[in-house]
Amino acid sequence: MKVKLFFILLVFVLTNCYGQPADYVVAVDSSHYTMDSLNPPPPDVNIVKAQFLSRSAYTKLQANDYNGAIANYDQVIDLHTTDKDAYNNRGWCKYNLQDYQGAIADYNKALKIDPDFENAFNNKLEAKRQLKNYEEGVANYSKDLEQNPNKTDAYVNRGFAELIQKDYVAALADFNQAISIDPKCYAAYNDRGWLKYLQEDYPGAIIDFKKALKIMPGFEVAKNNKAMAERKIAEYKTEIAENNNAAKVNPNDAVAYYNLGMAKYCTGDAKGACKSLKRALQLGSAKAQNALDKYCR
Repeated sequence: MKVKLFFILLVFVLTNCYGQPADYVVAVDSSHYTMDSLNPPPPDVNIVKAQFLSRSAYTKLQANDYNGAIANYDQVIDLHTTDKDAYNNRGWCKYNLQDYQGAIADYNKALKIDPDFENAFNNKLEAKRQLKNYEEGVANYSKDLEQNPNKTDAYVNRGFAELIQKDYVAALADFNQAISIDPKCYAAYNDRGWLKYLQEDYPGAIIDFKKALKIMPGFEVAKNNKAMAERKIAEYKTEIAENNNAAKVNPNDAVAYYNLGMAKYCTGDAKGACKSLKRALQLGSAKAQNALDKYCR
């Protein structure tokens, strides 16, 4: 199976504040079938589920819904842990979301399964190249700020490079500093909003995207980011309704309460989230304690 490596032109503007992956198909082992078999064995249920999910993932990938595709590939991998193509394709989605570290981790997993997987190897090289560019960018912007400590654009661009490397604390500090120097720096609001989006603080992200758009109404990037965050909130509201119903049907469903808590957090209901997570913990959810420690201190 061939995978086309697309070299994506990652366009991000050094802003003046004034102004194909694998066509994935799960292969079913048919070696035990014969043409005259009257009673063929039933298909592996997990393989069938993985095949359905992989098709859904690929459809989303083609529509540039990389987050949706990742969610499906997560499920495929849970069902079929040695599927090199699922790891490679999930890595490709992360690459397109500029999560280069996550992409490299997935390519490594694909290569562990098949050391001769050329597509994963090439994709990994490209992700490492992009990550190195941003690492060098942080160093260059830091030198610039030593000479010009009030240069707003340097803070914005260094923050963006730090965000790409998942150094969210440093990125947030740089975006905040840019805004303190120039409260009309729409790029800083947009990038800070994207940081919040990545941390699943969708209400907070929308606030920042709106601030960017108030300063620069025609800023298409902020418009698109705001729409994405609003879709996420709508999805989680649907999930809240579904898990509320599940908890009513089975008041001892720890998974329903855990999912309910996480969905409430992502829609900005921190108090309700913590209440549901505490109930999930009481019912034995292994993941609830970590979520409580992270969101309910």
